[in-house]
Amino acid sequence: MMPYTRQQITGGPSFSSTTRVGNWNEDLEVHQERQNKLLEMEANGELLTQKMDRKFQNHCSKVELAQQRESDFVQFGEPVLLFNEDTKAFVSVDLDAKLHHIKERFAVTSAPADGAIRRNAFALERYVPKTKQPEFYDYDTAPTTLHYGQTFRIRIYDPDFHNGNELFLRSQRQSPSVCAPVTRNAQEVSVDSHQDFAAVWKVVYRDPKLRLDFEGTPVRGNYPLCIVHAQSGEMLSSSTGAVMRNDFGKEYEVCAKANRNIHKVEEECNVFYFVVGGMKREQNHEE
Repeated sequence: MMPYTRQQITGGPSFSSTTRVGNWNEDLEVHQERQNKLLEMEANGELLTQKMDRKFQNHCSKVELAQQRESDFVQFGEPVLLFNEDTKAFVSVDLDAKLHHIKERFAVTSAPADGAIRRNAFALERYVPKTKQPEFYDYDTAPTTLHYGQTFRIRIYDPDFHNGNELFLRSQRQSPSVCAPVTRNAQEVSVDSHQDFAAVWKVVYRDPKLRLDFEGTPVRGNYPLCIVHAQSGEMLSSSTGAVMRNDFGKEYEVCAKANRNIHKVEEECNVFYFVVGGMKREQNHEE
């Protein structure tokens, strides 16, 4: 809009509200143009309120977990939630949080939720390398069941979440240009559509003293465990000390770093649960 004229500034109090002074015609045209632009944006769904409404509908659509189970073990392909012991929140994805170095790579956080929704529901896929190597344990005896020490991928359960493209949880080795956005001294964790070895994980038992004893045994659902990045050996982590804010509010950063105490035991930020339907989450892993 053009600046006020001298007539409008000095003569305003001398005229009534119905008197047209200064650039009244131009002011009217600018106001009408703004109204037309607003109506056009509303018709095309480009208003900020409309964009946010579509985002929340996509991210927060309900996902049904399994209601009945034949066993207590985690199965490949079923919807699961990744619950963190420290933040008391679920690993979630925000498609608007694109990372600076890769256009189609999105940030991952842990966020509280009332249940399974599109942004926090994942499915596990068995990883089969192109060149099959001999394994100490025979996982083919239960091919649909996840075992401790077995490599697998973690992908978003609903492919329609990102226009039909599958997104896989991945981590990249720390470098001067790639690191966790908040803590800075840990590996970045994100999701994208690449299915390379950076998107491969494995599960180890919570207690290091019993870790070898449980190697090769099935993984129970809703049970405390640690998730290890197969390429780097770092552990999936989320802490209340690393806060990230987005359109959903206050959430917590998810990164890859093994945090151990003086007894060489992983801290609560490295402890996760595969929350599955039809069971209650274990409160104590020693029970």
